[in-house]
Amino acid sequence: MGHNGSQPVTTIIFDWSGTISDDRQMVYQANMRVREDHGYPPIDFAEFLANIKLTAPEAFKEMGLLGTKEELQAIYTSAVEYVKEKGISPTVYEDATEAFKNLASQAIKLAVLSSHPERHVQSEAESFGLQFYFDPISGDCHDKTIGIRSIMDRLGVDNENSVMYVGDTIYDIRAAKLAGVISAGIATGYMDSVRLMNEEPDHLFYSLTDIVNSNFLGLS
Repeated sequence: MGHNGSQPVTTIIFDWSGTISDDRQMVYQANMRVREDHGYPPIDFAEFLANIKLTAPEAFKEMGLLGTKEELQAIYTSAVEYVKEKGISPTVYEDATEAFKNLASQAIKLAVLSSHPERHVQSEAESFGLQFYFDPISGDCHDKTIGIRSIMDRLGVDNENSVMYVGDTIYDIRAAKLAGVISAGIATGYMDSVRLMNEEPDHLFYSLTDIVNSNFLGLS
């Protein structure tokens, strides 16, 4: 059941990767590094995005690599570090600063909830100059449904109809629905608008600026 949007959104929780930080090339190159190291042929970027999994260990296990989740995660982390050393790093979506400045000026509470390592998310936020807009910046999240509720508790927000979770994958939309908050897909990251729309989010955006321009936020 969707939300009726009869009251303004006062809190927006954002996913990070693919939503604020565009790390798709970095993640793609890291995955190709793992494939090369283990004797698997490379795949092109479009095929990689079409088959994206919730976590790297899940993708590696499906590919045929053996090991525990921790061992497979360590393989991925090493590959990411290798790629970063080659100069391939995340970039911020170009409209991010202006969008968050606008939302913050309208007294919208902003937070980040990501499955990526918290120290990496916080470091990126600082490098992008965005750390001041979010409280909290939460990473290392293995269950975003629980994470969303935890952030609501921390912020003292108990009205699910005033909270929106924005992410670039169907898993983000599912987590928002399970948490009872407004679900929003953003088609800037790992999954295109068709895959996101098939998950029936309450809202679908094509940029961070779209969120600012939405008529349900109660913005003037």
